[in-house]
Amino acid sequence: MTEELQTLLDKIQKDGVDKAENDASKIISEANANAKQIVGDAEKKAQTKMEDAERDAVAFEDRAKKSLKQTARDVVISVEESIHTTLKSFVQKETSSELSPDTLKKLLTTVVEAYCKDNAGSPIEVLVNPDQQAEIAKFFTEKFAKEMKDGLEIKSDSTVISGFKVSIVNDKVQHDFSGEAITDALCQLLRPHLAEIMRSSQKK
Repeated sequence: MTEELQTLLDKIQKDGVDKAENDASKIISEANANAKQIVGDAEKKAQTKMEDAERDAVAFEDRAKKSLKQTARDVVISVEESIHTTLKSFVQKETSSELSPDTLKKLLTTVVEAYCKDNAGSPIEVLVNPDQQAEIAKFFTEKFAKEMKDGLEIKSDSTVISGFKVSIVNDKVQHDFSGEAITDALCQLLRPHLAEIMRSSQKK
């Protein structure tokens, strides 16, 4: 009886130990699996964040390059506009000073003679600044009396600051010799040379 009881106790103890070991092994296995899952998820999240960060860095670099290029273009355009404005102001000032009354009379004489010769019988209008109209008209009345009778008119035009404009009335043709037109023409001629000078200075 005693031996049977001992055997039963030993069996119960063994079964309990085996069950505990099995439970412990199962718990450890589940814990390892959970740990691997957690580590795997963390690695995936870290990888996703790293890829997102890399994409953001590339996008930021691209935006920065585009912004820098645009800024550089804006600076170049601003400098060019400033230089062209300064150039035009300088040329306009020099042109206006050169278009003195005496110079204007000489130019008008040459132009009017050519126009009257090529457009005989067609009325011709010369537009000048209102402040110069009286003096120019007096000069032409003395020098081109016949042409004045045949339809040559000297008129004032407030849009003409300096220089003059010539119109062939019947043909509705006007040629602009005003200071502004001469300035624009000179600036067009000077800009390529100015651009070349700027390019040369940048290479030094």
